Amino acid sequence: VWDDLPLAPPLLPAPEPDYEHARWQVGKLSLRADFDSANLAKVQAGAHDMDLELWTRHDNEGTDFQTGHRTWFYFGVTGYSKGDVVHFAMMNLNRQGKLYGNDMRPFFRIHPAMNRWERSQNAVSYNTVDDGNFQMRFKHEFKVEGGECFFAFCQPWSLADHEVLMKRVEETLEQSKKSNIYLHRSTLTHSLQGRPVEVITLTGADPRTLSGLEAEPDLALDDLFSEATSTMPLHFPDKKVIVISSRVHPGETPAAHMFNGMLAFLLRQNDERALAMRRMFVFKLLPNLNPDGVFHGHYRTDTRGANLNRCYENPTLEHHPTIRAAKALVTHYAETSTLDVYIDLHAHANKRGCFLFGNNINNTTQQIENVLLAKLASLNSPYFDFNGCDFSERNMHARDRNEPTASKDGCGRVALYHATNITHIYTCESNYNTARILNTVAPIRERDDKELQRIMRATSPPSKAREPVKFCVDMFASMGRCLLIAILDMRDANPWSRIPNTEFKSVAGCRTWVGACLRAQNSKREARITARTRGGDEDDEE
Repeated sequence: VWDDLPLAPPLLPAPEPDYEHARWQVGKLSLRADFDSANLAKVQAGAHDMDLELWTRHDNEGTDFQTGHRTWFYFGVTGYSKGDVVHFAMMNLNRQGKLYGNDMRPFFRIHPAMNRWERSQNAVSYNTVDDGNFQMRFKHEFKVEGGECFFAFCQPWSLADHEVLMKRVEETLEQSKKSNIYLHRSTLTHSLQGRPVEVITLTGADPRTLSGLEAEPDLALDDLFSEATSTMPLHFPDKKVIVISSRVHPGETPAAHMFNGMLAFLLRQNDERALAMRRMFVFKLLPNLNPDGVFHGHYRTDTRGANLNRCYENPTLEHHPTIRAAKALVTHYAETSTLDVYIDLHAHANKRGCFLFGNNINNTTQQIENVLLAKLASLNSPYFDFNGCDFSERNMHARDRNEPTASKDGCGRVALYHATNITHIYTCESNYNTARILNTVAPIRERDDKELQRIMRATSPPSKAREPVKFCVDMFASMGRCLLIAILDMRDANPWSRIPNTEFKSVAGCRTWVGACLRAQNSKREARITARTRGGDEDDEE
């Protein structure tokens, strides 16, 4: 049941007063982008009947902080009839030739007829025009009568969607009389526009013992957890901490779906791996580091035009309150020797597949453990591309092509590693669209209990698929899940491990293989592990 929660039927997006102007009438069609996470700046009729030309809003359009980012779009259409075919032309996007060249398509959902987002039925066409704008065209045939049809760059996940999900989680836990799950929601800080930045504390605990636990000690910064209604979570001093964060770049919605997959996995009641994770770890989950950007339908920046994932070296309360708070949270657990893993979730427009960016650590033993997590993730997911991972020194300091004053020294992965010296600090990236390769995923080791074996196969099936696939929300969720399973394997604590059925036979065998690869400095396998060092689009995101 928990795996269905992130995919609950979306609500009809409610109009927001700040965006009353974002409504248009073209013939019989009404369009709107007046809701949480929507983005559309202008609509006009095209050359033919039922042709529409649409322009997206730049991040912070019309302000002193306007940027060139204009990839994300999300809007609703009403007034159509069954059988109508409408041609949409997005007139001013950023160049995304790699995405659309791999058959990326817009997503659509009709409310209330459809519970899930689906890819457009038809391939797109695209070109770059003289003014530098990238134009993308697609057509859509309306196959049902009535309702509001929404279109988006990628499967959306708004602030309202997250709140609906969490209310359902809380209600379900309250109704469960056998739950040993401790879940606590706190407001860590507020964004520049006053939106809450939430931290979810999740672990396993016997409800009968909770009264004997004390609240967690306050963090070093006095302004954190300062909201009157925000209480400190309970303190579990004997457990290590794992921190997961998401949506520092607001348009990277696959990150939200990976996050939801992690949350759904951790809430499983009958999965021994989820039980083991809650028994061993306390999870600090930060679902949204840039709530202002998400609300306004930005692609990459906050309301001051800042790429917040370049601000971790010296974040300020005045300009980067959400990053300052996230950094304080991570460093707090590092200083108390409880931080085990930090993963920041992202999406990537150029490199296909799902992969990790990790840090280059001079200590050989540490670097083996660092790379090991990526290899274990690839053994637990058909979509995780180990050869796409990057643990190079260059990728810790590369300057941004589109933001020449910024470099990856300021991203969460690198700056927090330098601040904490923690081995397992990563950026996890997933392509918006597709995989590069597919892994063969071994079955979980057999058990004598037939019912247990049935549950194991259903919750974590093997995969022999070989052709790259187009990603959906379920697949993004599974990518988040595989990272948690890989952490269990890395700690030799996975009760349903599939590693014994791989060529490595054990985690120790996998560790030995990674070590041999790292020592073979000039081998092809080493080149893959330390990753690509060429410049260009692939290095610019994160």
